[in-house]
Amino acid sequence: MMAGQHLGLAIAFIYVCLGLIVIGMLLLFYMKIRHLRIQRKTNEYLRKHQDYFLFLQAHLGDTEELPLPPGKLSDLERRVIQQRVTEWIEQFKGDLQQNLIDLCYNAGFVREDLKLLDSLFYGRRIAAAYRLGGMRAAEAVPRLLAMLKHQKYSPLSIVLARSIAKSAEHEQQLRDMLIHLLRHGKPIHHLAADILMETRLDASRLLLQLLKEDNPDLVKVALAAMRGQEVPGEAAALGRFAFALERRETTA
Repeated sequence: MMAGQHLGLAIAFIYVCLGLIVIGMLLLFYMKIRHLRIQRKTNEYLRKHQDYFLFLQAHLGDTEELPLPPGKLSDLERRVIQQRVTEWIEQFKGDLQQNLIDLCYNAGFVREDLKLLDSLFYGRRIAAAYRLGGMRAAEAVPRLLAMLKHQKYSPLSIVLARSIAKSAEHEQQLRDMLIHLLRHGKPIHHLAADILMETRLDASRLLLQLLKEDNPDLVKVALAAMRGQEVPGEAAALGRFAFALERRETTA
């Protein structure tokens, strides 16, 4: 009797496992089909709006507000346009870049991604944070800093830090970003330096300020960032700070 119950439980367990395997395979198949469909539609929209992209390129230097294409756009269509505009923001500087940033604000791209930072889905939050950095969304920085402050160290931490560096309008925001990123004790000072150097602010001035910090992590980031950077009149100071930091750590 007992053996029969155990056999029945074993068979039931096998059926449950087989069911889970089938469900998993169906889910993977659905995700693959969905990915291919999105890729196909993306390519279709890129071709559809080729004339619009050429129009944007031709009018980037105009003082008038850059428009979206006429007519109703689907969510994916808007995302495709946003992605292309964000790529150009990475390539251009000055007024041309600012005109593209203004387009992202006027089109509602920034507002939509700010809302997605509250999503229950991790993937949507990390994608929104990444896009906000690409759009140089200054109004998102306080929210991104708050997220980074309470975030355990993970790939999202790097995405948040990079977006903050790209979008920050004040040096204090960059300092706070570094403190939140480095508080976990990870040996990522060179990575933090690379992230820091993506700022649109005066990097030379910021690095000199970081060298004077009492926080050794901030000094390490400044030293890492200054390697290969031209900071006028500070070559000797760089050597002194490096020696002082090394001495501080060996005597601690």
